[in-house]
This record gives sequence, structure tokens and C-alpha cells, in this order.
Amino acid sequence: MSGSIFEASTAIEQVVGNLKICLSRRDFPNLAFKCKCLISRYDNPLVVAYSEELDDEELIRLVLTIFQETDDSQIVSHLGDVIFILARRPKNLRKIVESNTLGILMEKFAKQDPSRVNFVTQILAIIITLLEYEDIRELAADAKIIESILPKLNNFIPDKKFIVNCLKIFNLLTSSEMLLERLFTSGAIPEIVRAMNNYGAEAEVCFEGCSVLNVMLDQPQAQQFLLENSITPVFARILNKHATDSKVPLPLCHALRKLIPFRRVRIEADQTTIAADLIRTITKHQTGNLTIVQYAFMTLVIMSTSAECRDNCRKACVDQCIVNCIERYSYNSAVVRDGCVALAALIYNNDLIERFEATGMAKSLNKAVKTLGDEDHKTTLRVLASAYKEASMNEKCIPSLVQHNSATSLLSLLNYQYSDKTIVALCLTALAKISANPGSHDQFERANAALVIPTVMSRFMEKNWMIVRSCALIMKNLSQSPRWKVLLASKGGYKQVLRAMVYYLKNCKAIILACLETIHQISSQEKVQSALKDERVMKALNVIEQRFHRKSRTIATLATESMNFISTKEVYSPDEESLLLPPLPAVEE
Repeated sequence: MSGSIFEASTAIEQVVGNLKICLSRRDFPNLAFKCKCLISRYDNPLVVAYSEELDDEELIRLVLTIFQETDDSQIVSHLGDVIFILARRPKNLRKIVESNTLGILMEKFAKQDPSRVNFVTQILAIIITLLEYEDIRELAADAKIIESILPKLNNFIPDKKFIVNCLKIFNLLTSSEMLLERLFTSGAIPEIVRAMNNYGAEAEVCFEGCSVLNVMLDQPQAQQFLLENSITPVFARILNKHATDSKVPLPLCHALRKLIPFRRVRIEADQTTIAADLIRTITKHQTGNLTIVQYAFMTLVIMSTSAECRDNCRKACVDQCIVNCIERYSYNSAVVRDGCVALAALIYNNDLIERFEATGMAKSLNKAVKTLGDEDHKTTLRVLASAYKEASMNEKCIPSLVQHNSATSLLSLLNYQYSDKTIVALCLTALAKISANPGSHDQFERANAALVIPTVMSRFMEKNWMIVRSCALIMKNLSQSPRWKVLLASKGGYKQVLRAMVYYLKNCKAIILACLETIHQISSQEKVQSALKDERVMKALNVIEQRFHRKSRTIATLATESMNFISTKEVYSPDEESLLLPPLPAVEE
């Protein structure tokens, strides 16, 4: 035949007519060329939408007639391509429905024997094309698709493409609640699982099978059936083989996310490599399909916080994966919140706390604070502050917190969330522990803690004694440093210390002791600053000394010595005071 496909496709008015003539004459040798012309001309849905010449009932009738007559798989394949184009036109779709096309296809399918592999596969491909349309899916029940295909799924043709097409059809049928129920009552689950076991190395089979089971898990009866028949090991094997595949992990991880809350599933998962394989999945897809990452991450979180899977997660180093996710997705409040909860379960104990530094958790927490600190994510920020607090309770974590400048992050969080007393209390508790390390004192100064801590102390003076105590402890620890002795006096921090001593004179000895130690450190320099030569300072110290003269010798002694320092020592001259705080060294980037 002369002429190219392009030339034929440009003759718009001739494409459909030529194909009809070919079909009416049963000119099968030229059918492939005529079909390619049609596909080439109408390869774009937009082109089809504006092509009224495709609305041709006679062409549909000819296609269906020849389909019923032929047993040639190649001809069926070409007819399938034509149906694919024609069905995009609403008028043609109505004609296809009225012509009982689905019933004709299923009748043809039922008559085939296993030797006709290609032919049967082509029939299923046409059914898949038609089931994309809701109008056709409504006829699936009457056409008895499930009843016809299911018995042959594993007992007809041992061919991968055949299995894939069958599962694709089931997957399309799951969009209907009625057909989904029929799939379950017809015994589809065991057959689908069997196909996945037989073809576990085939990504397409696993993707379609997992997609069907994932939707069926939304049905309580199907969910119970899968739980009772131990689906977890099957999913574990598939995940192990296809963790880095581009498609399989999406329905698989979604299904695992639905199943993992059940204790029975977690017990079974503990005997598999699911945790390690989910880490591989996250690593592969963290710059691609984030939906896969989301399902895999949440599955790991639930496993990490459960007694059944926690040890398995520790062996797989899930903590490192979660830390990486917090750092990479620090803008996602849910990831940060749930990740911190999982890490608390995995590493916050004396035997495994070294993992806090090994995983770089402090760095990830700092990034999350920087990203979310000024936003309205109260629950997440409380969890973040709690993570800092729990880490600071263990001395082994303090060097890592200091190294990664966590004091600055906590102080910035205080500035952003000063109205939330829970966040404030947790941050201050952590800061009190961090401030005991002299290496952190420069960080406090750079973060302007000389103003932030006294301000917080003043705001909660009459509202929360625990917050006041934490502030007092921070200033006591910081006053061990020569620079901070000057800062607390020159920037007025000592005034809130004195106020706290007087306010809590009768009911909190811990606050009084911490405040007195701060005043004692400030006044123990070679000379005292002029700000301390204040009558109110001496009066407050005298009241404390008299109050605890017989009740606490330690407090009384500190008060007496502080009064002696202030009253007997010389005062720095203005020039000398200006030299007490040389600039801090630059921070290395």
C-alpha cells in the first residue's frame, strides 16, 4: 500500500471512512494500517473531544460484529485500539453500553481454552479499557465478570500478563461498593494472595494485587479475614523484593499502615524485615513520591512505639531514619510531632541514649524549631520542647545539645511561644540543665538570655512557681561565668531575682536558695557594679537573713556574705565597667 501513516492521518475525512470500508470488506491484511491511521489522527483526548466524525454507530456495529466472528488475537488487538478511541466520545459510549459490549466480551472469554493465551489476554485488555468508564462498570454485575474471571485466575493460564490483566479488572471494580462486596463474598482474597505468592517477583502483579487488597481492607469483614489468614508475612516478602520499586510500595505501604495498629500484625511483623525494608522505601522515595514516604513513615512510628516491634526497630536503626525525616521534612508538623514520639520510645533510656548523639537528633530538632517555632502548631511544639527536656535529663546528651547550639533554639522558641505555659516550662527545664555546662554560656549570651530569662520570670512570677524556679536555676548556673556576673547586674536581671526571693519568701525554699546563690556570685567579684549599691538590695538580703537565721543556715550564710560583699567592696568606675564585657569571639560557620 502506498502512502505513509502521516499522510493517511492528515486526510481527516477519510480516516474513519477507510476503516469502515476495510472492516465491511473483511480486509484484514490492511486492518493494522487502517487502525494505526485512526490512532495517529486521534492520539490526543482533546482532538477526540472535537471530532464529531467519530460518532459513527455503523463503525461500532462493524467492530462488534467482527469481534464476534474472529479468533485472531492480532485482529482483536486492533479492534481494542479502535474501541479505546471510540469510547472517548459520549455518544459512542452510550451505543457501546446499549450494544451489551461487555456481555459479548465475557461470552467470548468464557468460550476460550487455555491454549489461546494471547487471544484471552487481548479480550481482557479490551475489558480493562471499557471498565475505565463508570457507565460500563455499572453493567459489570450483570455481565458476571467476577464469577467468570476469578475461577480462572490461578487455574487457567500460567501467564504473567493474563494474571496482571485479571487483577487490573478487579482493581477497577473496587470503585463500586457493591462489586467490592461481591469480590469478598466470591472468595477473591485467597485467590489474589495466591497469585501474589506465585508471582511475587513480578512488580505488576504485586502492584495490582496490593491495590485490590488495600481497598478491600476498608471493609471490616475483609480486614478480619486478612488478619485471621496472616497476610503480614505475604506483604513482608513483597516489600522485601520491591521496596525500591516505583509503584508497588504505594498500595503496599498504605495497606501496612491500615494493618499495623493491630497487635496481631505487629507480632507477625516483628518476625520479618518490614522495618528495615520500610527504611529502604523511604530512602528511595524521599525525593519522589512523598505519599509513599508518608505511609511508610507512619507505619514505622506505630511500630516504634509498640512493645511488640520496638526491639526490631532498634536493630534496623529506625531512629536514624526518623531523625533524617524530621530534618528533611521539618516544615511538616505531623512528621516532627510523630517522629519525636517515636524517638522517645526508641532511644530515651539509659542503655540507648548514646543514639541521641549518633543520629544527630539535636540538629534535627533545632531545624524543626527554626521552621515551626513561629507558627501555630501548639501540640507539635509541645512535643518538640518535651523532646529537648527529656534529652537534657540525661547527662550523656548535654554535650550534643551544647555542640548543636540547642540553647539558642530553645530561647527562640520561648520568644515565639511565651503565652503557652507548657512550652515555656518544658523549654526552661531543658535550659536549666544545659546551662549547667559552661560551654553553653556564650550561646545564652548571643541569644540575649540576659533579657529573655528575667522577662519570662517576671511574666510568670505570680502564676507558676515551677517556671520561676527554672529561671532562677538558669541564672544561678550562668552566674558561674565571669561575663554573666556582669551581664546579670548591668542588664537588670538581678532585680527579678530579688523580687522572686521576696515573693516566695514563705513558701519555696528552692527558689530562694537559687536566687541567693545568683546574688552571691554576682557580688563575689573583686569589685561590685554600681547597680548593686542599692538600698533595696541590702534590704531584701537582710529580710532573707533574718527569716532563715534559724531555719536554714545555708541560706542565712549566703545572705550575710552577699551583704558583706556589697557593703565592703569598691565599685567599678564607668570606664572599668565598659571593659568588663569584651566582644564575644565570632562563631565559626
